[in-house]
Amino acid sequence: MQATLRPQSVLRGAMFLALTACCYAITGVLVRLASSQLDNNAMVFWRNFAGLVFLLPWLLQNGIGALRTTMMPWHLARTAVGLTAMYLYFYSLAHFTLADAMLFVYSAPVIVPVLAHWFLGEPITTRIYAVVLLGLAGVVLVLKPGGEHFAWMAPVGLSCTLFTAFAFVFVRKLSVTDPAMRVVFWFTLLSTLVSLLPFAWAPQWPDARGWLLLAGIGGVNTLAQWFLSLAYAPAPAARIAPVSYLTVLLAALFGWLLWDEVPDHYAIGGAVLIFASALLVMQQGRRLDPELQ
Repeated sequence: MQATLRPQSVLRGAMFLALTACCYAITGVLVRLASSQLDNNAMVFWRNFAGLVFLLPWLLQNGIGALRTTMMPWHLARTAVGLTAMYLYFYSLAHFTLADAMLFVYSAPVIVPVLAHWFLGEPITTRIYAVVLLGLAGVVLVLKPGGEHFAWMAPVGLSCTLFTAFAFVFVRKLSVTDPAMRVVFWFTLLSTLVSLLPFAWAPQWPDARGWLLLAGIGGVNTLAQWFLSLAYAPAPAARIAPVSYLTVLLAALFGWLLWDEVPDHYAIGGAVLIFASALLVMQQGRRLDPELQ
């Protein structure tokens, strides 16, 4: 915890994270629509390429000096986990229900406090470890144990949750020293270069509708990355991470309105456990920081 942390800082971080959640829900809808004509490798590459195009005016305005950083190993690590999470997430959006795919990603905040403690030294209580197990039990329910697709859904869903959590923690680390736009640009640039390799093996080109969807994905997702960096800069991860569950609620609404997707009892039960664990994590975070209660 930072010594100068104030309630206004937590509120500011939570507001930016809420904006991040809205952007990610909209991105999920756009990815689902675009996946009807593009495979996963193409989706990830074009998303990153479109994001890079959106960021080029910022680079031209601020110059190459704006990219100067002493945290390059952390930028590389953030790209590795973030890009992996993106591949898994886009695959989930194309093959699972919209709400289930979102739950895989937004189970990550339950794990964030533990990873933030291990890697960043943020305070934690022993009860949070039990809460993490509760949240993971919710993820398993969303994966529908005993179902015919559990064997291949489980590694995708659990890996997506884990890599997303690592990405959140690394963004928190980078936000301490690097401005939000620098964090976003390095991630987008490095992700574009890496994702170009599998795309070049079997390139796919979208039609006019696809280009519009990809532009929307790149723009909205890049905006989400910026909001995410701004969210974790002023407040500890454990205090604001549960706000991101707004994405799941919006995804369930969009899935119902656009694709008639109604969550089954596994998804509802898993969501209850995940939300409950998120609230318990937030409660434990307040106990660690009583002046902000």
